[in-house]
Amino acid sequence: EGRTGVTNEHAVRFFPVERTGLPALSRVLEELRVDSAPARVSLPEGEMNTTVVARLVPAHSEWVLAVGVLQDGAEVSVDVGPTEFDRLFRACPVVRYKRNGDVHSHYVRTSPIPQDMDAYGLFTGQWSRQNNTLGTDFELFTEEWQMRPRSGGWRFCNYDEPGIGYPRDCGPSGRVTDTWFAMPAHGGAKGLHSGATLYIH
Repeated sequence: EGRTGVTNEHAVRFFPVERTGLPALSRVLEELRVDSAPARVSLPEGEMNTTVVARLVPAHSEWVLAVGVLQDGAEVSVDVGPTEFDRLFRACPVVRYKRNGDVHSHYVRTSPIPQDMDAYGLFTGQWSRQNNTLGTDFELFTEEWQMRPRSGGWRFCNYDEPGIGYPRDCGPSGRVTDTWFAMPAHGGAKGLHSGATLYIH
């Protein structure tokens, strides 16, 4: 059961992992990190301090609509622009993608965001491998609930096709074509009849 923890612009939840015995607990603590920065804690019975690292996931369910296209993707319905998109992404780098009215996937950033990273261009213009590699810099999940226990993450991703945005042909277990997002200026997304949208948590 998650508990609300640190608050930094929005609440986060900690989801504990149960282990029996101090050696097992120590191994878990050595694998965790809090907000990419080490936090010192003391283990019971006078054991040495251990660095704790924990993956934080937003506790609230609010999603900000950042970019969207209508119907067949030929017309933009909403666009907060590069500056606001990047600001929102840096505050909470968790993105939801919907197409034709259904949730397609969730992007969860797991590595620090480079100062020169263009998140807006990454999601809407060209899905790139640079500082954005599956399993190293981010994880993908189909359902929102999977983000918390890190269950069922996607295993395939490809990148670097001009005009093709998030998530190109990435898929849960292999290549999935023609479900990516694209702005009308880049030719639009394929297979749309009820539009597509990008939300930031």
